[in-house]
Amino acid sequence: MDNWDDDDFDVTASAQSKIVDLGLDKKVKTPAPKVDDKRQAELEGLEAEKESDFNATLALLDIAPIDTSKKFETIKTRRQFEDYGNEMGQLYKSRSKDVNYMSFALPLIKETTANMSKIQLEEVQKVVQDYLNVYIKKEQEQKKAAEQKKQQKQKKKAVHHDDMIEGDYGDYEDKYY
Repeated sequence: MDNWDDDDFDVTASAQSKIVDLGLDKKVKTPAPKVDDKRQAELEGLEAEKESDFNATLALLDIAPIDTSKKFETIKTRRQFEDYGNEMGQLYKSRSKDVNYMSFALPLIKETTANMSKIQLEEVQKVVQDYLNVYIKKEQEQKKAAEQKKQQKQKKKAVHHDDMIEGDYGDYEDKYY
């Protein structure tokens, strides 16, 4: 290494020596050993046991367990679809106050409703319309309550004005009220 012009200098040699020094040569060079079926079954059993222990710990700590065994591809019955839909709905609803929630919700709705039949779309429309009716009713009640408050204030002013005593103080009232 005394002369920069040496042609026999190998740049990768220092990198390989670093790999050996760090003990990464076994991880990099050797492929994963093939596991026989019996060992694979043992590993799967251990993984299932770990997951079960994890879920038991979550239950002990009163935390909702994460059910990874229920995947969308494996559900078949109507009840399973309903349960899965409710779980996903609760998960999505928990983020509904986020500023970017509509950036998530609109494409999701578009994609999930794209291949629905007319009857299915009418059912979805009915659910959405029910939610809209709830909001419209709340707005109407709020308007009605605001109008009632306004009328009560006007009545109060009118009653207060009528209750004033007329007499010697009439000029004073005219001047300052």
